[in-house]
Amino acid sequence: MQNTNNNNNLFKIIAVAIATIVGIIIALFGIISAIATGNNINTPNNTSSQSSTNYNQAIINIVGSTQKITAEIADTEVSREYGLMNRKNMGINQGMLFIFPSTQRVNFWMKNTYIPLDMVYIAEDYTINGIVKNAAPLDISKTYPSSYPVLFVLEIPAGSANQHGFIVGKKLIISLSSNHA
Repeated sequence: MQNTNNNNNLFKIIAVAIATIVGIIIALFGIISAIATGNNINTPNNTSSQSSTNYNQAIINIVGSTQKITAEIADTEVSREYGLMNRKNMGINQGMLFIFPSTQRVNFWMKNTYIPLDMVYIAEDYTINGIVKNAAPLDISKTYPSSYPVLFVLEIPAGSANQHGFIVGKKLIISLSSNHA
């Protein structure tokens, strides 16, 4: 009886070892494939879920202002879910513009987000209808819902909303661009 138990335990150990090795090989193949194709493996913006707008950058400023923010586009479900997770830094004039398929109430949180952020909620007519200032990094105990339906949310480094003069009621200019050939 003892010999059968030892054989079963040995079989289980070998099976787990083989499964672990196969998992590592698959992960390495994915990383090598991403590097070979030039995709950035840290952001889902370059995954097979192509951008729904075919834009990858936005320039945002207040009507009448010369101050500009350059923002990456998050317009797929995957890119909106991932957002700025795992970023360690971002310039004061940089951000991420979340574009939703339709006007809706949205809810954001700071899971795996290392940068304190300001969140600017933007209506379909490009009017700021809400601002969250200085959302705390990595705080998953709190969420940040929009008070009104929005089509866009701009995430920028904490303090940028004040620096750029973003206040509720101001109208924005959002210029989308692409560097596709």
